[in-house]
Amino acid sequence: MTLVDATRLPAEPHPILVANGYGVSFGTRVILADLNFEVPANGITVLMGPVGTGKSTVLRSMAGLNNPSSLFRQWGRVEYRGQWRRNQSRGNRAGRCR
Repeated sequence: MTLVDATRLPAEPHPILVANGYGVSFGTRVILADLNFEVPANGITVLMGPVGTGKSTVLRSMAGLNNPSSLFRQWGRVEYRGQWRRNQSRGNRAGRCR
């Protein structure tokens, strides 16, 4: 077995996931608003916070798992591996998640 020291790997020049102005609502209730973050391509990233602060919501929304809900809306810009992720939520007229 060969072990690789991850600290000696070359750094990726671009983050794997980027969110700019990302937001989520269900009906008139805004759950997440104006999220801005970058997740590096290498290393370990942790999403943590108190219960009910939207950790699962942001992950489910970006993965497209909330899209079937007719009340679900998302906005802002999300890039995965340098490609814009198109918004698939229903009835979103305020903007597209790209």
